[in-house]
Amino acid sequence: MKIMQHPLLSDILRLCRVYGIRPRRKYGQNFIVKRTFLERMVNYADLDDNDVVLEVGAGFGILTEIMAKKAGKVIAVEKDPKIIKALQDRLRDFNNVEIVHGDVLKVNLPTYNKVCANPPYSISSKLLFKLLEEKPETIILTLQKEFVDRLIAAPGTKEYGRISIMVNYKATVKVLEYVPREYFYPKPKVDSALVEVRALREPVVKVADERFFTLLVRELFTQRNKTLKKALRLALHNLNARYEIPASLTYILSKRIYELTLEDCALITNELLSMREYPS
Repeated sequence: MKIMQHPLLSDILRLCRVYGIRPRRKYGQNFIVKRTFLERMVNYADLDDNDVVLEVGAGFGILTEIMAKKAGKVIAVEKDPKIIKALQDRLRDFNNVEIVHGDVLKVNLPTYNKVCANPPYSISSKLLFKLLEEKPETIILTLQKEFVDRLIAAPGTKEYGRISIMVNYKATVKVLEYVPREYFYPKPKVDSALVEVRALREPVVKVADERFFTLLVRELFTQRNKTLKKALRLALHNLNARYEIPASLTYILSKRIYELTLEDCALITNELLSMREYPS
């Protein structure tokens, strides 16, 4: 197996034996066994003494340790109670590491300005939106390639959807490199990519009501293959919005939902809201 070529694997296997740990799908545990890749992640994050960096899914603390040698502080979040002991033992000599035992989507986190992590893929969407609300300077994440393809998809493609619009409304996404399956233990059944996400100070388009914009985009993309004319009527019905489609939207009513750009969605939102008959 190619994965045996990576020296870090023997260290991870030893830790699994010592602490009685078997990688669990429940926690999305696929440990990275390529140290040079972890070092590249940290280089992409461009850490220094002034940075407080958040790590989600700290695992055995190998990435944590690399970051602790560069950052002012590392907040290492780990959910698995069995791994916490291993994490504490490895990092006991670092006074700039705060270990948080819990679900990153539920716990209250200290303030941070950067993120560098290999999170469980099962929480990718919820985690990304949570991070974008916090607006750290830089977000470096290893994610499932299929999920990344949806983030960077262009209108009209099969990968394009609600998350493409909502993420690009709030951030820029850049693929830094694609990650071979052999970099993980256990070897996953999916491909991965390392991305840099940067939250925008202000959205690239202006909408009169972000909540209504979010709800409308969600409703429209449940009908991605329909024309806007058909999908919009049902979306308005589902949102309890009682009015006719504005004449100003006539020129894009023949577009399929999967063809709508971010700018189109903002325009639709604002034109509807100008009538001021949407649900509160």
